[in-house]
Amino acid sequence: MAFAGARRRLSQHFRRFQVRRQADRMREDEHWALPDFPPEIVGFRAQQQRDALAEACRRFGVEPCGYASYGFRRKSIGAPVQGNGSISWLKIICMHNRWATWRRDGEVSAPVIREVERPSIVNNAEWSVDGIPWCALQFTMAPAAPAADIPALVRPLPNIDDIWLAQLKQMIGRIAAVPLTRWYLHPGSVARMIAQRFGARAPIVVDEWRTAHGDVNWSNVTTPHLALIDWEYWGAAPRGYDAATLLMHSTGDAALMEKIRSLFADDLDTQSGIVAQLYLAARNLNQIEAGLGDPRCHRPLEAEATRLLKR
Repeated sequence: MAFAGARRRLSQHFRRFQVRRQADRMREDEHWALPDFPPEIVGFRAQQQRDALAEACRRFGVEPCGYASYGFRRKSIGAPVQGNGSISWLKIICMHNRWATWRRDGEVSAPVIREVERPSIVNNAEWSVDGIPWCALQFTMAPAAPAADIPALVRPLPNIDDIWLAQLKQMIGRIAAVPLTRWYLHPGSVARMIAQRFGARAPIVVDEWRTAHGDVNWSNVTTPHLALIDWEYWGAAPRGYDAATLLMHSTGDAALMEKIRSLFADDLDTQSGIVAQLYLAARNLNQIEAGLGDPRCHRPLEAEATRLLKR
């Protein structure tokens, strides 16, 4: 057991060294993109996703009117489409496992959370091709564009003012007030993530649970007109989880981070809020070291985790 732990720590140090070298070689304005994932990892080919998108267009009587984009780890594909005199958004999910079906259920059941602006589902369909099940969800278009085209900031984000942040705080508060009926995170998974990354002495106990959107990052909030998109992950999470998600995706804008800390202090400074921040810091650091996040976010995330562990 001790040997396995030492080996894990050595591997972590090596990955950290590689990420830092990569970050040092990147320009400040350089675009980082997720790597392409082979079918063995995703479970299906990119062409199969594109074929499913074309099939959904045929079923709904619409045509693509913009570029298609993939979700994280190619878990979905979406594109703007037009038909019947309007533009909407078409999202395709491959329901090849229980996790994918759970994400689909999140999108479909999100309307139980009221008084929160988000796109509405106007059409849906399910079918199978060669034994692979597909789900198509057609949404109304969001009222504005996402604040950023990637989840995490590597440089200051313009046009985020105090009024917009206050509206977001109100929106997150309405979500948190919804009774717990669907789970996103569980105590064991939170504790394991933190302990494996930061050690056994790090705080791991969540004493308050709230309903959360589950993925409040900068590509899922719109501006200047605020709406929340991508509701796959909503469910019970530690108190302050949505605010912590936004904070841990803002490491490229120190002034904005300070505003978020101050605005959401009533949640972030609780025991569960601190655990939520450490969980997200650990998860994001692990993803970056696995090649699934911008290396330039690594050092600021480590600094934020160190600040939390010293409290």
